[in-house]
Amino acid sequence: MTSLYRAKRIPPDGTQLSDLFDVLSKRANLARRPCLHVVPSATLSAFATGSRKRPAVAVTEGLLRRLSLAETAGILAHEVAHIRHDDLPLLGLADVLSRMVQVLGYGALALALFNVMQITTGEDAASWWAVLVLYLAPALFSLLLLALPRTREFEADRTAVALTGDAQALASALRRVDTYTGHLWEDLMLPVPARRVPYPSLLRSHPEAELRIRQLTTAPEASPHARPSGPPVHAPLVIVEEPMLSLVGYGPGTMRPRYRWPGLWF
Repeated sequence: MTSLYRAKRIPPDGTQLSDLFDVLSKRANLARRPCLHVVPSATLSAFATGSRKRPAVAVTEGLLRRLSLAETAGILAHEVAHIRHDDLPLLGLADVLSRMVQVLGYGALALALFNVMQITTGEDAASWWAVLVLYLAPALFSLLLLALPRTREFEADRTAVALTGDAQALASALRRVDTYTGHLWEDLMLPVPARRVPYPSLLRSHPEAELRIRQLTTAPEASPHARPSGPPVHAPLVIVEEPMLSLVGYGPGTMRPRYRWPGLWF
């Protein structure tokens, strides 16, 4: 998965981001520290991938540039929470299915071109209804992703707050990322259906950001005196904002989202 997005691995070398990820992994009591990768992309996205034995988390350079370190910690903690909850098989299945529906989108364009050629030669064309169904497949799949159990996402949010001890930082990150996520109608745009957020990121299939933020800010974990029945709430992370100079240059100089095969913007 990370190779598809040309992600570069960040070694546990004592840098600011690496140390932060180490703390989150230890607080989550993971069997092993996931590999951390940076995707050279201007989009704001993050995703967990791999298997239980070889987990990995990837974040885009755009996210690192636009979010504060405290907000980035919330996003990383959310992905670590997915690994803790053993959600990787479900995330992997969603990604495989997304690749399949992307092929259907290309098939719709090819079939439409074939129909035009058939019409110009006076021969019978394929059903335009079939073309429409194939072309709408990515958008329909996005609706199916929205039907994924929301409890998994809410639970990952709650665990992320428990790991960072900072509900407001995660809420702020969700609000900022939401403006870059894209909309359902983008799944209907040419040249092929695709949104601004790469498919592996379940940010595009999460419940509405405002609903998640409301859950975060009203949940018992948001109170420092609460003792929830879920994962133990850790003390807030001590984060000193510093320029992450070591990460500058991972992406293109213009840092503009680019269209890539098969129908991904990153």
